Amino acid sequence: MKNNIYELTKLDIQTAISHDAGKGLGHKSIKDALALLRSACAYYDVVIPPTKKFTLPARSPKKGDLPDLSEVLAVIIGSSVELPCLLSIWCGGMRMSEVRGLQYKDIVLDKNGNHYILIQRARIFLNDIDVVRDVNKTYGSTRKVPLPDYLYNMIQNKPHKSDTDFVIDESYLAITGRYKRLMKKHGLHISFHDLRALFATTMNELGVPKEILQKLGGWTNSKVLDSVYIRYSDQTLVNSIDLLSQHIEPIIEGKKGTASSETGRINK
Repeated sequence: MKNNIYELTKLDIQTAISHDAGKGLGHKSIKDALALLRSACAYYDVVIPPTKKFTLPARSPKKGDLPDLSEVLAVIIGSSVELPCLLSIWCGGMRMSEVRGLQYKDIVLDKNGNHYILIQRARIFLNDIDVVRDVNKTYGSTRKVPLPDYLYNMIQNKPHKSDTDFVIDESYLAITGRYKRLMKKHGLHISFHDLRALFATTMNELGVPKEILQKLGGWTNSKVLDSVYIRYSDQTLVNSIDLLSQHIEPIIEGKKGTASSETGRINK
């Protein structure tokens, strides 16, 4: 905006926020941009008001139901995007950048013969080129996740020359393009990143403790895990009320039975 940071006013910043919101940027993107601006200004001893002093766009509501896991698996098994999708669904909800950043040297074996993948690198499609970063999105995103035999065999059966070769050595656009076409063909409305939510939701429904789920998925805190990634279908809500009904209904029936007995005695 060509503004001198020493002359920056609260109104200037709010104007920039409103401008970005008008272009379609969401709450999180603008909040992150504001944090970056605050850090840059702090270097020059320029103090920016707290975020709560600004009006940011409303948070997007949590997305709706995810397709059932069995539906998604039926579509991706045997497809050209099977491996990247299964890495996301089955191995800690890997992000696309983490899937594309995975190298053969990241597959390790422990003393008990169990295979793991070290998720410690991201390959990001930025300004039409791939940028490899030997760091993940957050500190917690660098993690070690068990690798099922099915996926280990799939990976090892792919031709490669070096342990620094990428397991998924395809462009971001090629993978996402085929993925979107596949989902559209089968009438499924689920983005690749939603597979991360499918991982979290399924693990939660299976009763995996939140702290383990958080570690596997690389979530820095459970707040994001709960508010964004774990979703509850209508059927899950129905099942929950059914469980409560099984507890309440016998009590009601017992109460009615007691009332009927008392009425009978009174009538006699």
